[in-house]
Amino acid sequence: MGKYYQSPFLFGGKLGMYKTLYKAPTLKKHLPITKKFTYKNVIEMTKKYPTVYIKPQKSSKGRGIYRIKRLKNKYECRSTKGTKTFKKLLRLYQYIENKSKKKKKRIIQQGISLDQVKGRPYDIRALVQKKPNSKWVFTGMNSRVGKKNKIVTNLSRGGKIYLMGDLFKKLGLRRSERKKRYKELKRTALNTAKFLSSKKPNIHVLGIDFAYDNKGNLWILEINSRPQYRMLKKVAPSMYKRMRKYARNYRKAQE
Repeated sequence: MGKYYQSPFLFGGKLGMYKTLYKAPTLKKHLPITKKFTYKNVIEMTKKYPTVYIKPQKSSKGRGIYRIKRLKNKYECRSTKGTKTFKKLLRLYQYIENKSKKKKKRIIQQGISLDQVKGRPYDIRALVQKKPNSKWVFTGMNSRVGKKNKIVTNLSRGGKIYLMGDLFKKLGLRRSERKKRYKELKRTALNTAKFLSSKKPNIHVLGIDFAYDNKGNLWILEINSRPQYRMLKKVAPSMYKRMRKYARNYRKAQE
C-alpha cells in the first residue's frame, strides 16, 4: 500500500492510543482516564466517576457508544438507540457485553462534564498534516454541535458543523478568551502530532477531537488517523482547499 497508507486504528485502537499519549508529560493532563472494559473496571470507574462512557476499541461515527450515569440506587445506560436502567451493575455489564454476537473489545472512559451550546453538546475537530519535509502544520479547525440530549456529536447522528468563529460567538466568549482557546487548541494539536509521529514516523495526518469542560479545561476525546474533511467543501471552501493541497503534496512526495 506504500508509505502513504495509514492505518485507521493506530496503536491498536483507543486503549493503545491512550497508553501512548499518557507517556507525554504535556498531554496526559488532557486525557480522560481510560481502561479496558471489564467488570472489575466498571465497578471501580462507576464508583469514582458519576458518568462513564463505554466505547468499542475500534469504531467510528459514534457507533456502539454507551453513556452510564450513576443515579440513586440504579444506573442509567444510554446509547444512540435509547435508554435503559439497571439496579445491579452486573446486569448492566452483561447487557453491554452480550450486545454483539462477535465479542468486541471495548474501553471504559471517564465521563467529562462538557461545556454546551444552549443545551447541546459540542466538540472541536483540529486537523494537522505533515509537509513532505516532515514538518507538521495546523491546517484547520471546526466544531460539531450535536442535537439536544444526544450523547454524540457525529454528523451521521444529527450533528451540525460550526466554524470556530460562530461557535465562540454562540458561547459568548470574549475576544481575549477566543484567542487563548485558539492558541491552546493549535499548540496541543501540534504537540500531539509531533509526539505520536515520534513513535510512528509514517503518520502524516491526524484529526484530533477536543472538548472543553464546564470549567474551561481542555480534553482530548479521540484521535482519528484517517479524518474526513469533505463536509467542509461548502461551509469552509478555503480550509477545504488547503487540506486537499497538503494531502496531495505529501502523497506526490511519497510516490
